[in-house]
Amino acid sequence: MWWTHKPCVRRRLWALWLLHCGRKREEVAEILEVATSTVQRDVAAYRIGGLEALLKSGRNDKPTSALAQYTDQIRESLEREPARTIAEACQRIADLTGVERKPTQVALFLKGMGLKWQRFNVLGAWNAVTRTLVSVTNTTVVNTDTMCELLRKIAVLGLTGPISLVLDNARYQRNAVVMTLAQELGITLMFLPSYSPNLNLIERLWKFTKRRCLGPLSSRPCQLSSGHRTDAG
Repeated sequence: MWWTHKPCVRRRLWALWLLHCGRKREEVAEILEVATSTVQRDVAAYRIGGLEALLKSGRNDKPTSALAQYTDQIRESLEREPARTIAEACQRIADLTGVERKPTQVALFLKGMGLKWQRFNVLGAWNAVTRTLVSVTNTTVVNTDTMCELLRKIAVLGLTGPISLVLDNARYQRNAVVMTLAQELGITLMFLPSYSPNLNLIERLWKFTKRRCLGPLSSRPCQLSSGHRTDAG
C-alpha cells in the first residue's frame, strides 16, 4: 500500500476510482471541481501509460478550472460592469456560465485572469452644522499622513469658532504627529471610548454609503443633528 503527497496525483487517482465506481465523467469533474476535459485527459493518460502516467506531475498537469472555457465572456462582463463584491461576482458568473464556485475559488480564478478588486479608501470629516463632507481619498492606505492631510483640509475652510474633531482610537489618528499638528491648526481632538463607533455621526454616513454602493437603496439617509463639531472616520 502506498500514498502520495502530490495533490494532482491524488486527484487523478480519485478520478479513476470514481469512474470505476460507475460515476459519469461530468459527475467526477463536479466532485473534484475540475473541468470535464481534465478528467478526459486523465483517462487518456491511463489508457496509454497506465498508473505510471498518472503518477507523473509537473507544470502541465495543473487542473483546469471549469470556468476556463468562459474566460472571454467573464472578462467582457466584468470589465463592462465591475462587480461590487465577490459574492456578486460569483452570482453573475454562475448566471453567465451555469458553473457555481465558492468565493475563494472565483477570487483565485479572477486573479489568474489579471482581474482584481481596486481598494478605495475614504477618510472623511462630517460637519454637523453645515452638513458637508470634507474627505481625503486614495487607493493605497490610510495612515498618519492621510490624517494630517485631512486636518489641513479642515483648517483651510475658514470655519468660525472652535473646531472639535470626534475620532475613533485608530493608531493613525492618535499619535504625536497628528496631535501636534492639530494643536498647531487650532483643532481639538476628541476620542471616543473603545468599541463605540456608533457615537460618531459620520458612521451613519458610511452606513448609507455602503447601502448605496453595495446594495439596493432601502431607506433615505437619516437626518443628522446639529452641533458645533466635526466627526471624522
